Amino acid sequence: YIGNFTNGQIDSKDAKIMYDNGNLKFKGNVSNGKYEEDGELFYITGGIQYKGPFANGKYEGDSGCIYAASGNKGYEGSFKAGKSFFFLLV
Repeated sequence: YIGNFTNGQIDSKDAKIMYDNGNLKFKGNVSNGKYEEDGELFYITGGIQYKGPFANGKYEGDSGCIYAASGNKGYEGSFKAGKSFFFLLV
């Protein structure tokens, strides 16, 4: 990561965090070192893992989507504290 830090934590509205292999790990808002608001999280291989809202570093909101490593959608919908709405019902 190259960009703004506040109190030793990543702090950027347009952060791009990379894996050691150079692939993108996260793109979006980071506040006090935690993913916030809309963002995209990627697998180390480069494929998208999650796209949607974050709160306090976890998946949060009504419009998130988890993707399998193959690129296929695994779940699309609501999340609370990093868990899917489906998981909360089970």
